[in-house]
Amino acid sequence: MSELQLREGELERIQLKHPGKVPIFISKSDFSKDSLPQIQRRKFLVATQYTMGEFVLSIRKWLLLTPEQAIFIFIENVLPPTNASIGEMYEKYKGKDGVLRITYASENTFG
Repeated sequence: MSELQLREGELERIQLKHPGKVPIFISKSDFSKDSLPQIQRRKFLVATQYTMGEFVLSIRKWLLLTPEQAIFIFIENVLPPTNASIGEMYEKYKGKDGVLRITYASENTFG
């Protein structure tokens, strides 16, 4: 799977045009051996005040998951707290390019 990248200067344009939002790239975990689909939309701009729980609900909708299907979100192989804000996670885990990278799986494959 190719690594998503921001084009040169894109982070600055995003920050100017959308203050209070952070870029997030999401992909299915490489360790995931489940039947979860690949997400079609992999780049998101998310408000910093959203919680991880709210973001998970959005991802569930994009993946068209049923209530019985579980999904786990990981940031650098860590399961973030659902009540943590996107802004907190962004400040703690953003990459050198200014993007928060998140992976998902249907089971906790790191535990």
